[in-house]
Amino acid sequence: MDTKRFLLAIGLTLLVLWLYETWLEYQYPEYSQGQQVAEQEAEEEAKRQSAPDARDSAGASAESGDESRSGADVPKVSQNQEESSPAQPAESLGSAPGPSVSTDLLRVVFGKRSGDPIRAETLRHRQDDKAGSPPVAVLQPEGPQVVVVESGWQAQELPAPGRDADFTTDASGELGLDPGQDRIAVNYTHTRDGLEFRKTYRLRRGSYQVTVDYTVINRSDAPWQGHLFGHVRERGSKPGGNWLLAGFSYDGPVVFTGEDMQTYSHDALLERQGQGFQKRDPDGWAGIMSRYFLAAWLPDSGQDNLIYAQASGPDSFAGYSSPFPRVAPGDKVSVQETLYLGPKEQSVLNQVGRNLRRSVDYGILSFLAIPLFEVLQFFHGLVGNYGFAIILVTLLIKVIFFPLFSMSYRAMAKMRKVQPELQRLREQYGDDRQKLNEEMMRLYREEKVNPLGGCLPILVQIPVFISLYWVLLESVEIRHEPFILWITDLTSQDPFYVLPVLMGASMVVQQLMNPAPLDPIQKKVMLALPVVFTLFFMQFPAGLVLYWLSNNLISIGQQWWIMRKIG
Repeated sequence: MDTKRFLLAIGLTLLVLWLYETWLEYQYPEYSQGQQVAEQEAEEEAKRQSAPDARDSAGASAESGDESRSGADVPKVSQNQEESSPAQPAESLGSAPGPSVSTDLLRVVFGKRSGDPIRAETLRHRQDDKAGSPPVAVLQPEGPQVVVVESGWQAQELPAPGRDADFTTDASGELGLDPGQDRIAVNYTHTRDGLEFRKTYRLRRGSYQVTVDYTVINRSDAPWQGHLFGHVRERGSKPGGNWLLAGFSYDGPVVFTGEDMQTYSHDALLERQGQGFQKRDPDGWAGIMSRYFLAAWLPDSGQDNLIYAQASGPDSFAGYSSPFPRVAPGDKVSVQETLYLGPKEQSVLNQVGRNLRRSVDYGILSFLAIPLFEVLQFFHGLVGNYGFAIILVTLLIKVIFFPLFSMSYRAMAKMRKVQPELQRLREQYGDDRQKLNEEMMRLYREEKVNPLGGCLPILVQIPVFISLYWVLLESVEIRHEPFILWITDLTSQDPFYVLPVLMGASMVVQQLMNPAPLDPIQKKVMLALPVVFTLFFMQFPAGLVLYWLSNNLISIGQQWWIMRKIG
């Protein structure tokens, strides 16, 4: 039996099982979240017992942001809110469109009453690779998936404008940066009982970060003290697409605390009986993320921040709450927070810091995927094309592992030489399997042939293949990047299936160069593998098929050279 081909079949089976599990996790988020929630339940139980109940944090009123709030850290999430359609616009959430601000990277639309962003568009990223495609909306107040920002104050038995309070502004219409201007600000104000609450959003050129100054001016006769909160609110979900392309890519609430990033599906948060996730971490952050984009609050690391994620009705929330300094009569106090609204470009995330790069999740093989991405970026800087960069990465991998591949090819060359004798033994001892195996092992020893010698390259390729799959799937840097001719997006399927067909043809050539299996059934299976792989790879990103095709072609060249050298 040809062990190399047998293990190739096993590798294909494992790949199919892995992709099936990935499909389950994509179609049913609770499949992947259930175990995570169970593991964290015991750890968080004691903290939840001592943490304030989010349902009791709003004082007398559940829906009015103008009503007094309790001193609890997490803003109230009503458990009795109306179950509205996921496509319900943000006006139903208390925010109608107001003024908008545009920089070179962002266009942000603020709520007319809330003073918070309800739409944010990344002007350098389009929804598809077609001409005239609209920009990607990181925040959007309408559609199958609604994502908006909400923030405010809460206090115990004191006035505090929450997420539903009315703010006023002098800004209107479309605002933008003038030539030579690097910063622009929008102010919102809420006044009552001698207290003035201000939200000042500041956008700057060349940045996806929005800084927010929260100011309290106390003109009353009594001191004021409370909490500040900000979260990203999500309702609904994006329409599903090709599950092989979507894979395990996550879309929903994300929290980062204690060097650990965690994701919670809407259902998983509901199962936590209204408590959701709560953990204190001065360096934590939270928000809503998709495969390529992120909307997240990065609270001031000098504060006692409570990072939380919750769900109520159709909505999910992820954000922070922190104590606001005491404001004495006649005083003015400001606190600055940061809101990130943009792509998960790793160079940009590194500049922001706060471990925001962890939002790019390459899975369990991150230790391989991250170096692969860095090497891919290096070659892209040299050639300016991610398709050719993938080919160069493949060539580099083949050069690094050439000694192992050389051993494999030499082993296969020896197997080819003993193939006639193996066929004779099969004909002679075909009915006596034990005797046949004994004679085959004797022949292997005499000819110094290692039947396992051809397996190692396959074992090496599988983790690299999966790692590159995640790199192509999760890296926004490669999104909508072309290769040549008809390949206009390496992260999407080849529209004409040329690369998968060429990949299947290269597999046929490899089979012709290797010893044929002795077992008739195995021979038929191996003949069918190129067809199966071709059909399978038709669903894969073009960049991944390009990697596999390049790998096969380089392997064919290496094997031909070694076999010619051996003679």
